Amino acid sequence: MKVFIAHSSRDTELVNNLGAILREDGHEVFDPATIAIPGNVLSEISARIRSADALVAVVRASNPNVFYELGLAAGASVPILIAAAAGEPLPVDLSSVPYVQLAGDNFRDAQTIARRANDLKKLAQKEPVMFDSAEAALQAAVHDQSRLESLSPFEFERLVMELFKERGYAVTAMEPGRDTGGDFAIKKGNELVVIEVKKLSKQSLVSVETVRRLLSAVPVIGASLGIVIATSGYTAAASGLAAGAPILLRTLEEILAAKSKDDLLELKSGS
Repeated sequence: MKVFIAHSSRDTELVNNLGAILREDGHEVFDPATIAIPGNVLSEISARIRSADALVAVVRASNPNVFYELGLAAGASVPILIAAAAGEPLPVDLSSVPYVQLAGDNFRDAQTIARRANDLKKLAQKEPVMFDSAEAALQAAVHDQSRLESLSPFEFERLVMELFKERGYAVTAMEPGRDTGGDFAIKKGNELVVIEVKKLSKQSLVSVETVRRLLSAVPVIGASLGIVIATSGYTAAASGLAAGAPILLRTLEEILAAKSKDDLLELKSGS
């Protein structure tokens, strides 16, 4: 497997350890810091990323080069693994990308990243699996983290919409390009319920801003209730705001645990 490592100069020791481990595992590693050739460096980096089987990015908010390389990888559909320290602010667009939280021990962090990079290889080699229903696909994702990580936010949203259809609800998608808060709406009797779907990495939490936006959208859309369905948990602030509002916070596991159509909306949140 060809692995491109995007990083800043302050992470050189970590990257050197990571490169050594990956090479021992039989992978070809490219570190842009080692470019020592004349000519168009950006062109060389772009070509290396597009030919890579995976990109590992050690993310720090202060390094624009890493984000440039992440953008190239995303545009080329190259699998991405993020490594960042606890508390490092990450752009919203990276919230659904496989993630390793750095502990500060360069050697152990390198070992952890290498293991997760190998998971990307396994994921890329998996044969596509066809499921009989959206519920079966989502159940498989819940029990296989690599399968969940392989779903794009758009595909995850589509599966959740299909799940509600399978449970007997009439589903209406929001107008494309109209960012009102909420991805689709369902009918519960004569009442309208608006639903926001959030596909995040395991370590991420849904923010209070997501809840605030959905709360604002409920009266605008003419709904009586808003529901957030996420692959992760919720921040304390998000849970606090939802507690006193017509907003329900649900995890994917809670939704899939519902035994009937009504249970989809009546489950007690574990947040």
